Amino acid sequence: MSEQTAAATRAMLRAVVSRGTASLGDVEGYEVGGKTGTADKPKENGGGYYKDKVISTFAGMFPATDPEYVFVVTFDEPVETTGSIRAAPPVGPPCPSPPR
Repeated sequence: MSEQTAAATRAMLRAVVSRGTASLGDVEGYEVGGKTGTADKPKENGGGYYKDKVISTFAGMFPATDPEYVFVVTFDEPVETTGSIRAAPPVGPPCPSPPR
């Protein structure tokens, strides 16, 4: 991947957090970038997928302009069923204050 393509991708992932579906995962001073996802949960016996159960995920990085950290937050059968509502918010509170 070219540096130009990588920079454009990081900018898009930052936009998902700063003004998109993962805005609840934004942490002031950290410049988090990431992507939400929701998948139907597969049945244990391999016979397809549940119609009423999902797995919600948020995969991210920070700082988005020059990533030093990557992370994935996953919830199996969350009450809220979208990655943006369930998986993105935990990114915020556990982060300590950014270095000054």
